[in-house]
Amino acid sequence: LTALKEKYSAIQIHIGLETEYFPNFDRSGYYAHLRSLPELELLLLGQHMAEISASPVTYSFSESQDYLNRNAHKLLGNALVQGIRSGYFDAVAHPDRIFCRCSIWNAEMAAVSTEIIQAAVNADIPLEMNLCSAESPVCHKREFWQLVPERAKRIIGYDAHSLYEMKSRWQRMDKLLRVYNTHSN
Repeated sequence: LTALKEKYSAIQIHIGLETEYFPNFDRSGYYAHLRSLPELELLLLGQHMAEISASPVTYSFSESQDYLNRNAHKLLGNALVQGIRSGYFDAVAHPDRIFCRCSIWNAEMAAVSTEIIQAAVNADIPLEMNLCSAESPVCHKREFWQLVPERAKRIIGYDAHSLYEMKSRWQRMDKLLRVYNTHSN
């Protein structure tokens, strides 16, 4: 990536990494190490699983589907807030995706969302409006984005894992971003 950055110096390229926040990794100095790497410019917080026990260290993916269907959003939301408050991260990737197991929006989900949003506002880091999530009603939660105040920072992420996805989302960006229009019904 560094070589590509030098080769294509006419365009702005930033080198970053998306990672989860795990308290055990923090205690071991992992995030401090990542922040010390001069070539790593951005650290993106993207919570797909959570640490649920410190001794022994256990992660949410080891739990039953039934347990995760009921609790994943709370575990992931807590991990996001801890990660934001750690000060290591530059942005929060697809924060609404933590609700992908939830079919009906409720007050508990709104409370988790509010805590995440407030932590990001307090830390002055952006929340990512993810174009991959926008393609799926399961991953995109409009209700989350309706809670985000105007003063909150936002960025747009492609979340593209292939050149085809990158081109496709670029061509449909305006259409995909319409799902984030939180001012209409």
